Amino acid sequence: MSDWESYADLLVYGALSELITGNRSGALELYSRLLGMWDGNGFRDRAFDGTYQTYKCALFVYLYRALGKPKEGRNVYSSCLNVISSMQAENGGIITGYKVEGERIISVGDTNTETTPSLSWPSTLTILRELESLHDNAKIRGQGEGLSRPGEAFERNYLGLRAKKVSGFCGRFLD
Repeated sequence: MSDWESYADLLVYGALSELITGNRSGALELYSRLLGMWDGNGFRDRAFDGTYQTYKCALFVYLYRALGKPKEGRNVYSSCLNVISSMQAENGGIITGYKVEGERIISVGDTNTETTPSLSWPSTLTILRELESLHDNAKIRGQGEGLSRPGEAFERNYLGLRAKKVSGFCGRFLD
């Protein structure tokens, strides 16, 4: 997938991959690109069809925390927390999408078994453990050497053939 950097969720996974490999500056570069997709209401990436996706706010929150809550992006973090709390339905589930009209966040869609668990910390820990395991396996095989740009390890190791293994944990995020 050559255009993975055009998708907010994949930028998050790429940045997390950079953190796992110890490349904080690479993670911050991808984080900065992610911030560039924020339009004041949500992440407007290549998949945007007029409805923002709640899970992308959750992924941003995870990355923001993993980076140690950098000053840049604090307003996006606050907005994402507001969106997530606004999207919680009475049944406890999280509504999949939203639109913004004026100052109002309007839910679009319903709760489902994809979005709600993606907003839970244990689910994210599972994803991070799997990415770390994939990285360790790649390092053993020498695939981590000679990488020149942020996200290159993610592109090589996680979006290639090995992405099939991760997709079992990430669902639609990498499909």
